[in-house]
Amino acid sequence: MTFNFGLHNIFTYSDRRLRGVRLITGLFSFYAVCMVGAAANVGVGAYIHGRDHSWWLAGVAGALIGAVWNFAASSAITWRR
Repeated sequence: MTFNFGLHNIFTYSDRRLRGVRLITGLFSFYAVCMVGAAANVGVGAYIHGRDHSWWLAGVAGALIGAVWNFAASSAITWRR
């Protein structure tokens, strides 16, 4: 997660790059955002798989939910303007 944060800070959000104390607080907010995304990923995947759907559909749906959440929330919270 830390490496991913660093890549996002350098490349994805280069126009909003975090520095100094904001870099540390941004890292912890990124951890929190990603923990929620991981929980959503597992929750959606488990729900879909529990409804007797295929394991790959559950995996894809969970990954999609997690990725969309992580991007949207980190953009709005960690790298807010």
